[in-house]
Amino acid sequence: MHEKRRGRGLATAFTAGGLSATCSTLMFQPLDLVKTRMQMRALAAPLCLATVQGGPASAGMVSTFVHVVQKENFTGLWRGTSPSLQRSIPGIGLYFTSLTFLKSQLGKSDKDLAPLEALSIGVTARSFTAACSTPLTIVKTRFESGRFQYRSVLEALTTIATTEGPRGLFRGLSATLARDAPFSGLYLLFYTQAKQVAMRGTATAFTTHVGSQGSEHVDIRDSPFEHFFVLRATFM
Repeated sequence: MHEKRRGRGLATAFTAGGLSATCSTLMFQPLDLVKTRMQMRALAAPLCLATVQGGPASAGMVSTFVHVVQKENFTGLWRGTSPSLQRSIPGIGLYFTSLTFLKSQLGKSDKDLAPLEALSIGVTARSFTAACSTPLTIVKTRFESGRFQYRSVLEALTTIATTEGPRGLFRGLSATLARDAPFSGLYLLFYTQAKQVAMRGTATAFTTHVGSQGSEHVDIRDSPFEHFFVLRATFM
């Protein structure tokens, strides 16, 4: 029974992560593309390269948006959506699943994670996810840059592996880990600790309020706030 429940929890975490990845990717892909184009221009400018798409080297975000729409139509803002989805859906799903699995291994939830435990879980889950998704991250960035004419994600992966070797698929992994691992660890640490403080404050206020009405026993687990946090924890 316990194994079935844990399996459902992991499946729920992966599904929730995949759905959130789909929505966020479709909504914010234009911003991601513009960011990539601006970064590519900044790299190309010192080398006097004029082939980078996205407008003049000094163009800002709005100018880059306008330039992409003018040169590639409105749909051009979603260039690279396919590799983004193929990276984000399993990547974020795997991250949520890893968090859920690691917490279950400790026999804890967000409500009773110690600071160091939260930090360790966040770092471990993000490091594992980043290592798995780096090849697709590279492909996504190349699609968005407009400088590569891959016809599919599979072709891009095969070409990179053939021309640059296996290391080419994991280029930049160390920098990604140096940025994402501590960020995710600190994020989970602050999230869980703030949540615990909020729940303790809610429990105190709720108990005081009901106690003033003459109640002899109050269980915060029956409060709507607890139900909210339980639901929220399912997706974290």
